[in-house]
Amino acid sequence: MYALTKNGANLESLTQEFPDKVIPITCDLSDWEETEKVLENIEPLDCLVNNAGVAFREDFFQCSAQVFDK
Repeated sequence: MYALTKNGANLESLTQEFPDKVIPITCDLSDWEETEKVLENIEPLDCLVNNAGVAFREDFFQCSAQVFDK
């Protein structure tokens, strides 16, 4: 099982609990080039759980294009 995170410290407890089952990968998913580079050698996956997200506390009609795209 692969586990990706932006901050490696987030995976410490997971890798301690399942040392032989979790392969931790640290990368910033908002950086597509970095993500491609980190994932290029991973074999095809049977299942994917995508739980990446961001939150901005702005009025929807006032947010910038960059915030909307993020």
